[in-house]
Amino acid sequence: MLKLQVLLIIFFLNIVGVDNGRGGGFDQCAYKGDSSVSMSGRTYHTNPESSNSSGVKYFVHDGSKEELLQHGEKFKIEDSILLEIHKDLIEKNKHCFEYKFIGDEIAKLLDRFHFHELNIEEKEEEIILKEIEATINTATLEHDVAA
Repeated sequence: MLKLQVLLIIFFLNIVGVDNGRGGGFDQCAYKGDSSVSMSGRTYHTNPESSNSSGVKYFVHDGSKEELLQHGEKFKIEDSILLEIHKDLIEKNKHCFEYKFIGDEIAKLLDRFHFHELNIEEKEEEIILKEIEATINTATLEHDVAA
């Protein structure tokens, strides 16, 4: 696999899906080449959750650089290359910048509310999470956060 393909696998940030009500919608078009597909159904574009295998987690979650380096190690990608691409994406890609902003802001707000230290009741927890969600959503342009 080419290094560019591997880097796209590691850092993927968006998903294109097709729903035709039959459990799929992408069909291989062997007569047009291996990389050709035909789509039948409703198409959509979405951002994956930060908790799955997408590249979103490398920008949102604090301390995810270690996980990024482990992921790169599987494909024999040098740490310095991954870290440089990660840094460049934050500086030059508005989505990555905003993902990092969201992660940083959530961490600050959780600290402000002493969320991890207190033994708070479920109702208080819901109120705090709703306030965090509202604060982040008013500060971001491209993405909405949902608890």
